[in-house]
Amino acid sequence: MVCLLTGYSQGFQPDKIYVRNIQLKEGLSQMVVTDMAQDAKGFIWISTFDGLNRFDGNYMKVFRHNPEDPHSLPSSKIHKLHAGNGRFLYLMSSEGFHIFDTRQNQTIYPSVLKKYNLSWVLEETETKVWFYIKGKGLLRYNSLTEEVIEYFTPLIPKETDLLDILSYGNKIFSVFSNGDILELDDNTGNFQLFNFPIPKSVFTTAAYDKYHQIILGSITGELHQFQPLNHQFQQSPLLALNQKLVAVNSIQYDSQKDLLLLSSYGQGLFVYDYTISKLFQIKKNEHILPIAANYCLKIFADRSGFIYLGYDGSGLDVFDPYVKKFVPIVRKDSEDTKTIKFVRKIAEDDRGNLIIGTAGSGLVRYNKTQKHFEFFSFKNLLNLSENYIIEMIRIGSELWIGFNGNGIVVLDINTLQQKHSISVGPLSNQLSNGTIWSFLHDHKNRIWVGTRENGLNLIDSQRKVIRQFTAEAYPFFKNNGLRCLYQTREGAILIGTEKGIYQIDEQFKIIRLFPKENSLRTGT
Repeated sequence: MVCLLTGYSQGFQPDKIYVRNIQLKEGLSQMVVTDMAQDAKGFIWISTFDGLNRFDGNYMKVFRHNPEDPHSLPSSKIHKLHAGNGRFLYLMSSEGFHIFDTRQNQTIYPSVLKKYNLSWVLEETETKVWFYIKGKGLLRYNSLTEEVIEYFTPLIPKETDLLDILSYGNKIFSVFSNGDILELDDNTGNFQLFNFPIPKSVFTTAAYDKYHQIILGSITGELHQFQPLNHQFQQSPLLALNQKLVAVNSIQYDSQKDLLLLSSYGQGLFVYDYTISKLFQIKKNEHILPIAANYCLKIFADRSGFIYLGYDGSGLDVFDPYVKKFVPIVRKDSEDTKTIKFVRKIAEDDRGNLIIGTAGSGLVRYNKTQKHFEFFSFKNLLNLSENYIIEMIRIGSELWIGFNGNGIVVLDINTLQQKHSISVGPLSNQLSNGTIWSFLHDHKNRIWVGTRENGLNLIDSQRKVIRQFTAEAYPFFKNNGLRCLYQTREGAILIGTEKGIYQIDEQFKIIRLFPKENSLRTGT
């Protein structure tokens, strides 16, 4: 089997996204992920029913309630998060609303929190913060001067809870769980209430789409949108694309990829690609993406292009578009010589085809576009033993192949037709041994050949003359296979063997570098 690496590209291309699941063993404090947010430094904060997690992409740091520490979280059961533009993280836990200082890693209690019974927040800028007070209205708070301006109104909907606070231009929208939307004009201080037209509706999430329409998602199956410009409610047109788009509990527009992300409790993840006007549904055990579960609680896209999907009991999935993904190249056949296995070396021809050297199936050419295999075990009149390729190197337009006991064959890299071969023997155009373990094409266009059983060979490719460094002349090569060859910047040739590392210079003097030893032999 061969594996290709594929990288990141724009748009929703699930086959090029690497998914990894994060659970307790990766450091997550608890398996029910309720919310996620990204702070100004890029950390991802993950709330659970047992702790707050700070994720740096590799490691988790967990914060929990400590009854002996008054600055710890008041509760470890956290329902909701909001990260602003500065140092503060805002939380709603089983003990109410809190502010967490991400620099000091502790809960803080500013004067505004002591004076007012705050229940949620929107941080527009690092200093301009909007707080909601249940049943009363909004506060505009300057975190630098601690100045507070009250925007209270009797228009607050009764017997319903706030879902979220959204801003667009000079308008602040308070969205409630019954679908009502309260608009505040920040310039005039005037409120307008827009009642959702269907009574007794219950929504669980609210967020902007690409066009700054407010999308309302409900666990009961409703999906509606609100036009801030004309103040009209309507059913979302996305429902017509997939009848399974129900129980949406989290929505986010990903501006980097032009995607609308919608998580569902029971139907997995939905992704609407604006560039092609297509809605994708991603479920567990389906081929699109290997997500961990269908019972999602939160979807979140960060500023770097990563997508995070939190579950009810299955931890967290991270969709990474930058990690290169392995794509297997596999071919199985009842005939052993037509199966891709024991891959030794890979080269590439001028047309982009992969040339694969195997131990048992000979030489294989693979067309990456057509996904077609072509076997050359017998077309080049190679016998069975020669199907065992150990070493291979491309030199210009030639492909040099070293076999297990049958010397070297040189092919045209594009046609794979044989140009010539090099056999074993004592002559000036022959090799010291036929089991080829290593090749090196040096700076002087010479080819060095390391063997398993009888030393080193230096091939002058112009004169077709071979110099042998045999075990008889160089006893340290006896029973000492030459695994690899490397040329330094200074021109010396390093020889990696089963008994250490050797060096041969331009005067063909060989010394052992490791273990250290005096000069072993000088060529004549």
